[in-house]
Amino acid sequence: MIFEETNYCGLCRLPRRVSEAPCQICGDPAPPQFSGEFPSTLALRLIGERRLNIAWAELEDEVSRGIESGAVCLLLAWLAFAFQDERAMETWSHECLRLSPDSPEPHLLLGLTLQRAERWAEAVAEYDVALSRPCLEPERRERIEGLRLACQANIPEF
Repeated sequence: MIFEETNYCGLCRLPRRVSEAPCQICGDPAPPQFSGEFPSTLALRLIGERRLNIAWAELEDEVSRGIESGAVCLLLAWLAFAFQDERAMETWSHECLRLSPDSPEPHLLLGLTLQRAERWAEAVAEYDVALSRPCLEPERRERIEGLRLACQANIPEF
C-alpha cells in the first residue's frame, strides 16, 4: 500500500496504520501521533506494510554488507521487541548504544522489555537513563515519564 503521507506511532516512531490499535511494534494503545512523508528506506516501507519478517531480513542484510549504523540497529531492536525476542532486542539495543551513545531509544526499549517482564525497578532505571538524554522531544519525554510512573507504582515499598 502506497501513501503520500504516512502515520507514525508516537512511542516507537515507526510507520503505523491509523486503524491499527495497539501498535504492532511497541504495543502502544494510543492512536498514531503524527504524520509525515512516506518512509525513505525499504525497511521502513516494509514495516509500514507490516511485512516485518522481510524488513528484518533486509536490515540484517544491510548489517552483513557493512552498512551498520545506530539507526539500523535501532530498527532491528524494535523488530526484535515486536517478535518478543528479548535476547536479540538486548543485543541490538546495546549495539545501537555503541554506535549512538546519546540516543534515548535503546533505553526506552530496554525499559519496555523489563516492564513486560515485570522487573519494575530495572525498568524505572532504564527509563531514567532515557529521560536524562537531552535530545528527547517533550511529547516523548511525557510518554516515558508515564511509563516510568506506571512501573514505579508496582514496586513494593519496604
